[in-house]
Amino acid sequence: MRSLPVCLRGLLVCSALVLLVNCASSAEYKNGVYRSEEATFRIPPLKAPWQRLDVEDAELAFHNPRTEANISLNATCEEYEDAPPEALGLHLLIGIVNRTVHTWEAREMDGRKALFMDVSGELDGAPVRLAAYVLAKDYCAFDLIYTADPKHFDKGLPTLHKLAESFHMIQRGE
Repeated sequence: MRSLPVCLRGLLVCSALVLLVNCASSAEYKNGVYRSEEATFRIPPLKAPWQRLDVEDAELAFHNPRTEANISLNATCEEYEDAPPEALGLHLLIGIVNRTVHTWEAREMDGRKALFMDVSGELDGAPVRLAAYVLAKDYCAFDLIYTADPKHFDKGLPTLHKLAESFHMIQRGE
């Protein structure tokens, strides 16, 4: 298998190159429920070949070694008003140039309007493709992001859609 450029590998692994097991964290993921100081939400675990990763910049992250694909879920619950998902989605594209937007549309996630986007482009000269659901709910922003080598991209996309359909915020953090 051909080696991926370091910059692409960094994006594809969703910060996994800086793997840090957060032993001091009070976060827990058990029986499909994630609990932390930020938020509590339900999202089902992924089955093999997907493997769970502990990464610094995501509440949950999964890697599929067969397709070099990654899915991460980020939650930010700070004291600000709910921002439109479209505005939040643009932040995910920072650094990606020569973009092609395949899909940019409103979809429902956890009973609310969310943004679904599928975008390809270049990051530091390497090809990249990502799809994401972006949801603002109860003063929290959730990014459910899927990245993969563009030639394997379509293989994991159904998994992302399934996770988005089953996601449910239980409560905001303390």
